[in-house]
Amino acid sequence: MWRSGFRDLNMRSILLKMSMLWAIAGGILLLGIIIVTMVNVSGFIANMIARNFGGYVSGLSGYEDAVTFAVGMAALSFFPYCQATRGHISVDLFTNSLSERGIRLLRLFLICLLQ
Repeated sequence: MWRSGFRDLNMRSILLKMSMLWAIAGGILLLGIIIVTMVNVSGFIANMIARNFGGYVSGLSGYEDAVTFAVGMAALSFFPYCQATRGHISVDLFTNSLSERGIRLLRLFLICLLQ
């Protein structure tokens, strides 16, 4: 146990809380990506309208590169929380159809495989 002004905080709970905060930050980043994408699409729509009147509205400069980088960063920010809670969507879809014994055998296989 680690006691330095905190009540009964161990390293596992600290890391779990940090991974939760990191996952929340990834979710906020995804919301930011959605907003930037909406702004960029709105710019393209405004450009189509402005062309009818001889005008021009440009999209966001560097949009593709920034979104590609941000999506990768957001996706990777969920991994620590997923690892800490032993969850993964593709594994969950597969293991929901397994019996309790099948899940135990799968975990035993994965533990042997990872060591």
